[in-house]
Amino acid sequence: MPIKKINPAPHATTRVTPLDLWIQQHLSYPAAASSAGIDGYTTVRVRITRLGKVRSVRFVKSSGSILLDNATMNMFMGQTLPNDPHTKMSDHIDLTVKYIIVRPS
Repeated sequence: MPIKKINPAPHATTRVTPLDLWIQQHLSYPAAASSAGIDGYTTVRVRITRLGKVRSVRFVKSSGSILLDNATMNMFMGQTLPNDPHTKMSDHIDLTVKYIIVRPS
C-alpha cells in the first residue's frame, strides 16, 4: 500500500505558524483518492473575518479531482482559523494543498 503524505513538513529554518499546525491537524487524504492513486494540488482562497471565522472558500485552481478539491474545501467550511500573533490578520488566505502519494522504492 502506498504511503500517503500531505503537505511535507517545513524546513527547519521555516517558521511554523499556527495556521500550518491547524492545517496539519485538520487535513486528511481522501481514502477513495488514495486507493485510486490520485494525487495533485488544489489552490483555494479562504475569506475570513478579523477573528478568523471562515466566510467562504473559492477554488483558484482545481487539482482535477473532485475528491481532493472537496477534501480541501470541506476542511475550511464552518471553521475558525487560528490567529498568528506575529502577522496582521488579512481578510483572505490563498493556500495550495499538495496531496502526494509517496510510494516505497
